[in-house]
Amino acid sequence: MPPSTTDPADAIKPATAAIKEPSTPATILPVPPTPATIFHTPKSSPATPAINRPSFIPVPSKSASKPAPAPAPIPRPSRTTAPRINYKHYGKTGQRVPGPAPEANLCFLAELGHDAPQTLAEAQARSDWPEWESAMKAEMSQLHQLHTYSLEDLPSDRKAVGCRWVFAVKRDADGKIIKYKARLVAQGFSQIPGQDFSATFAPVMRLESFRALLAIAAVLDWEIHQMDVVGAYLNSDLDESIFMKQPPGFSDGTSRVCHLFKAIYGLKQAGRAWNIKFNRIFVETLSYTRIHPDYCVYIKTFTDSDLVIVIIHVDDMALLGTTITIINRAKDEIRPHLNVTDLGEIQTFVGLKITRDRSAHTLTISQPHYIDVVLQRFNMEASHPVSTPLDPTSKLEPTPSDFDQSSMTNIPYQAAIGSLMYAAVATRPDISFAVQALSQFNTNPSPVHWTAVKHVLRYLNGTRTLGITYGNGTLDLIGYTDADWAQSTADRRSVSGYTFLLSGGAISWSSKKQPTVALSTMEAEYLALAHATKEAIWLRSLLDNLHFPIDHATPINCDNQSAIAFAHDHQFHARSKHIDIRHHFIRQHISDKEIVVPHVATQDNVADVLTKALPRDAHTRHSQSLGLSAH
Repeated sequence: MPPSTTDPADAIKPATAAIKEPSTPATILPVPPTPATIFHTPKSSPATPAINRPSFIPVPSKSASKPAPAPAPIPRPSRTTAPRINYKHYGKTGQRVPGPAPEANLCFLAELGHDAPQTLAEAQARSDWPEWESAMKAEMSQLHQLHTYSLEDLPSDRKAVGCRWVFAVKRDADGKIIKYKARLVAQGFSQIPGQDFSATFAPVMRLESFRALLAIAAVLDWEIHQMDVVGAYLNSDLDESIFMKQPPGFSDGTSRVCHLFKAIYGLKQAGRAWNIKFNRIFVETLSYTRIHPDYCVYIKTFTDSDLVIVIIHVDDMALLGTTITIINRAKDEIRPHLNVTDLGEIQTFVGLKITRDRSAHTLTISQPHYIDVVLQRFNMEASHPVSTPLDPTSKLEPTPSDFDQSSMTNIPYQAAIGSLMYAAVATRPDISFAVQALSQFNTNPSPVHWTAVKHVLRYLNGTRTLGITYGNGTLDLIGYTDADWAQSTADRRSVSGYTFLLSGGAISWSSKKQPTVALSTMEAEYLALAHATKEAIWLRSLLDNLHFPIDHATPINCDNQSAIAFAHDHQFHARSKHIDIRHHFIRQHISDKEIVVPHVATQDNVADVLTKALPRDAHTRHSQSLGLSAH
């Protein structure tokens, strides 16, 4: 799952497994009045050249102050602080070099200066404590304004859940701090099932939906704005009776506890309660329609030629509309029901940097700041760049059973894979295969695997500005699929890969190991085609619900003639009778004229980059075909 806020490091989303807050002296801080929400009125965009549009969509008409002195630093006890183990230097063999390298010290100090504190005590000891204290007071003011809880005596048959403060900074598209945020989070891990909560599921926005909407907006020159719901979860009511300990730093000195009325962050059911509340407002009150392919996407047609699409990720909303007038109308309808901050034209969303060229009708998504953070975290920002994510001549073998794992104890292999994963699923399909291949060794990595991970980081260091650009094509959905037969020497399972392009850029992709062992190249390609067909059917449904129905079969290009023939007719019976019947649904969708499987030359199959490590020229060519370019 992707991070849940505009900034990838934003940790103030629901935290059900929070660490208990260290005991602090009971103090009562005054709660200031909640400041009024500030709304920014966006300007109309300039007129752009006419292009082909659906018939129902018209052509839209289109002093610095002196900074305050920094507060005096709070005296801290004199002590020697060593860098965290994951900031120490690692050699080419994967072994940690003894002693902290100077680069590691610098990285550690930079982390201290920019990362959020982990505890209240740590925040109080920092030089920027006034900013964190102000954020805490604002949070408490909001809790009181929304009647989140009341102080009561704890019933004898109940236990109070704990709570703690979670701190984070919000950054702009360039990584600069624009806001200090503090959130009171319940320690939901202590909730009792059946008493404190029941159902907990809540839908999450699919990145494929968001990328598809951006591709549509780029071609049609739609407006894209962003709004943030202030204290989103606190707008939803609780069905259960839950008691929580008083907030650290804001205790009244008694043994009373907080009887919760609202779904405070950290409760197991908080996300579900907020989703129910948001859906009720948008569907029942504002007359939006929630689409079935993605329950986080809402659409409303205002006139025959004007519509607004809203996509929500926790407390972040992106609004896409045909004109700026209709966007502002939608905002005016939302404000009476939710306390929102208008952020104007979209710049960052779920950690993705979004840039537009309105005159060229293009839009680009990238993650340069996120990649910088990852490189700094693993001390690779000064590494020598390479031209491919993996060395095509290297072989990734399982770790030998007699290998001494003590040498890998302090190497953050899993952390590195997790950090690479979000880039791979969000904006960088060019590293998807590498991350998929290396993630197989999470439980038992070797120095060879760690060297390969660092190779991926070196590739990102040289390509940090790469992003997917939409708008250089049409709204025709085009797919590619490929497979690498028996790639794994350990279990001989093949790798499936597919990608779907819209408006000149990839909106969906996958690199995945097949669940069964294929006995031939044809079988491996056929299973990969089945995998791609499922995604094609979902994408067609998504576009249809967004009022962009596809009236022709979606092409899924394949480079294996035998697999194409087998998808149309039941051929090669003796060699294919064992293939699971669930994979044969491809034929039904071909018969229904929903998909078509044309042949493509291997060198032109874009999905090839998702199934194997390629040489530099082939990797670069396929990456460009995915819509990736430097910005």
